[in-house]
Amino acid sequence: QGMFRNPVPDKLVQVTGLGAMAFILSSGIIYVSGELLHRARVEIENQKLMEASETLDNAMMINPFNSSILHEAGQLALELHQKTQSPVLLTRATEYFSRAVDLSPDKVGPHLGLGLCLSSAGRLDEALEQMEIAQSMHPYSRHVSSVRRLIENRQAERSGQ
Repeated sequence: QGMFRNPVPDKLVQVTGLGAMAFILSSGIIYVSGELLHRARVEIENQKLMEASETLDNAMMINPFNSSILHEAGQLALELHQKTQSPVLLTRATEYFSRAVDLSPDKVGPHLGLGLCLSSAGRLDEALEQMEIAQSMHPYSRHVSSVRRLIENRQAERSGQ
């Protein structure tokens, strides 16, 4: 051991090093996934929807805990479903929005998107539950109110038949 003894215990140095590595790694993941989300939004604006879908898939692989990525993927899948009426896309959109709600229950967008998906699937009671949650978060949102009224009207028509 000699005269030059390290005043900092080796375990503390190891733990600090591991913590620093974890911080750098997580920062890199957040940065790269954020850049991919931005790229996907640009691709969506330019109507490159399939490319945007692939970009969002890559972003989700890198960071599966970012509710904004899941929300954007849900929006895109729902939009593609509305164009193609593909049940697979509706299922995918519903899963994305559900995961986004699980990760960020206090964000309005995922509840609204999930409500739209459930409504498209004919699950009107569940859709209205999501719209009520969204409306309780933003009571003065005309968009949320309008979507909720449309679903309520659809439900009234269905029960009147």
